[in-house]
Amino acid sequence: PDNLEYFEQPPAMICTNFEAADAGDEEPVLEVNPHAENLRNLPAGYYDNMRKAFSWNQVKAFLLMKWVSSAKGKLVFSRDFRRSAHVGKVRTKPITTEVVTLGIDTSGLHPGGVALQPQAGSLVVMDEVYGEDVAFEQFVTEILLPLLAARYHGCEILAVCDPSNPKDARTGVTPVQLLQKYGIRAVVASTNKFALRREAVSRLLNKRDGLVIDPACKTLIRGFEESYVFKKLKGTSTSGGQLYSTEAEKNEVSHVMDGLEYGALGFARVVDDDMSRGRLPKVQGRRVM
Repeated sequence: PDNLEYFEQPPAMICTNFEAADAGDEEPVLEVNPHAENLRNLPAGYYDNMRKAFSWNQVKAFLLMKWVSSAKGKLVFSRDFRRSAHVGKVRTKPITTEVVTLGIDTSGLHPGGVALQPQAGSLVVMDEVYGEDVAFEQFVTEILLPLLAARYHGCEILAVCDPSNPKDARTGVTPVQLLQKYGIRAVVASTNKFALRREAVSRLLNKRDGLVIDPACKTLIRGFEESYVFKKLKGTSTSGGQLYSTEAEKNEVSHVMDGLEYGALGFARVVDDDMSRGRLPKVQGRRVM
């Protein structure tokens, strides 16, 4: 309307390196804004304590007074993920003395996954890959193999795949067999149960220095902060609240997130009640020459 006016109060905190922090290139440098409202009546450390519990998106919205993309539902890892704790400051480099695990969601025409490697006591997510409306073989030959050649020369490679592992209707070849055809040692993950996949990632997130995500992995970061959400159910509860499934919604980030979960199963001690173990067997990976 013609009589609308917009007023913006001073933010609670100021980020002195906002552009670099928002790009994931640097850790946010935050300080309390001396012009913030009501400081005299707040206990010492009020905003410092608040920012420790917030994701980067929440810090931007509630402490820095920035416009942000809000979560698109009930986030799967809302209590576990914090950008300041889990996103690295610089681009990572693989080391040839440790196996690189590829966690891969192989299903449908949207294959996706991540490259993981243990480094200095942490499990580092170094790269993410995704194919939009492509068959799995095209994903392997045009996206995955070029990445391995460019970034992982000399590294042992092991792919951990979606255990559904369906055969291609045309060729009768499974994703694991296809990966092996191209020289990549591949196994199926120990389970496909969402609760256990989620638990594997959650344990890494809650372990000190457990999971570090390369700042270039924008899809993963967006999934943790905005888009990897529980599927909404039709209808409401007696209290009028939204009901959610115990499964994640399939969307533009879920395939890469699923890949992370399959990869994490190889490193977290998660036991499936229907299996004798929830850990991957020890198998030799293929070294990229």
